Amino acid sequence: NIDHHPTNESFGSFNYVDPTAASASQLVFEILKDNGFQIGKDVTDALLSGVLSDTGGLRFGNTDIKTVNIVKELMSYGSNLADITDRIFMRLSYEETVKVSEIASKITLFTKEKIALAYNDQENNPLIENEPVQMILNSIEEAEASIFIRRVSENKYKISLRSKGDFNVSKFSLKWDGGGHKNAAGIKFSGSYQDFEDTILNELKTACLEFYAGNK
Repeated sequence: NIDHHPTNESFGSFNYVDPTAASASQLVFEILKDNGFQIGKDVTDALLSGVLSDTGGLRFGNTDIKTVNIVKELMSYGSNLADITDRIFMRLSYEETVKVSEIASKITLFTKEKIALAYNDQENNPLIENEPVQMILNSIEEAEASIFIRRVSENKYKISLRSKGDFNVSKFSLKWDGGGHKNAAGIKFSGSYQDFEDTILNELKTACLEFYAGNK
C-alpha cells in the first residue's frame, strides 16, 4: 500500500503512506532509487505523469520544493515535461470535447454558498477523463468549492469534491466514508439523486455558508 492520502488507513500488509508527499508516484520514485532499481525513461514518463496529474501540472497547493526537484530529476532521465503536460491537460478528442462542453453548459452555481456543481450520467454519456470538467469548475471565480457528481449505475454515484484555500473537503467527506486531501476528495454514494441533494449537497451548502461567512 503506497499512498499519500491523509485518510489512508494503512490497510496493506506493508504500508508506505506519506501525507506530505504530493503524489504516490513521488513515493514510488523514492523507493526505486533507494533500492537500486534500474530506472528508464518509460518508468520516469509514467511517474512524471502521476506527479503532474496529482499536482494539476504543478499548480496545486501540494506542490513544494521537493516536488519540483523530483520533477527536475525525472526530466534528467529524458522525460519531456512540456510534452507530458500538454498530453495530460491540453488534449481532448473531439468527442470528449463535445461531452465536456455539454456538461459544462449545465453547471449550477450556488452563489451564496460559493459552490459550483456539475453532473454527468456515465451510463448514457461515458466520459473518459473527469479532470477537464473539474478544471472548468475550479476556474469559476465565484466558486470556492466545487462538486462533480457522476451517476455510474442505478442509484450509484461517484462524487469529486474540490476547494480553494482552507475549506477542507477531505474532512467533510469523511462522514460518508470518503476521503482524500484537504482540497481534493471523493465520495461513493448510494441512493437517488434526490437523496444526494437532501444529504451531501445540503450539508455542503450549510458548511460552506458557515465557513465563508466566518472568513470574509
